[in-house]
Parts: sequence; C-alpha cells; structure tokens
Amino acid sequence: MNSINLQQRLFEHYDFVNGSGELKNILDIFKQSTSGLPPSTAGECAAPKLLQFAIKHSLKPIAMTEFWWGKSNKQNTKVHLAYYPACKNKCRPILEYLLEDETLYDNRLI
Repeated sequence: MNSINLQQRLFEHYDFVNGSGELKNILDIFKQSTSGLPPSTAGECAAPKLLQFAIKHSLKPIAMTEFWWGKSNKQNTKVHLAYYPACKNKCRPILEYLLEDETLYDNRLI
C-alpha cells in the first residue's frame, strides 16, 4: 500500500507544460486516456522529456523519431536499429498533450 501512495504522490507532482503554457500533472493528463490512470513509468521515456525541454526553452521541434538500440526483446517485437512509434499506453497521452494534438495517433488519418 505504501508504494501505491508514493506513486500517487509522485504523479501529483510530475508536471508538464504544453505549447500554450498550460500546466498539468501526469494524473490530469491521463484522465482522458482509455485507462484513466498512468502506468508506473509514464513520463520516463525520452520523447516526452525531449519535447518538454524544447517547449520550456521556446524551441520548435520539426521532427522526432525513435529507434530500438540493442538486442531484440524477448518477444522479438523490437529489432536493433528499427524505428517504432512512441509507446501508446505510456507516452501517447503525454505527447498529445504537449503537442496539443489529440489526433496524433489517429491511424485513420495516416
């Protein structure tokens, strides 16, 4: 029970600022997601941290990609030097919030 309480307190203080200057913590960002709650490692990936840095320093990213570096994972779903989208359950709500684009991952538009 202590770890659940600690995770809750961490999420309450883990804030992101979007391009419009709006401040939200991880809990508020994930309220609109399909799960309603962030997974334990939400916000720890490189993409949200890099975009947050760019926003806070008035930089405008024009492109970003992620690739797998190292041995394939046990499920063999990640291959060395292959490109992958940001993780849907951990990063999607954060990236959509930061970029102010709720259709960012809408496959119907691709």
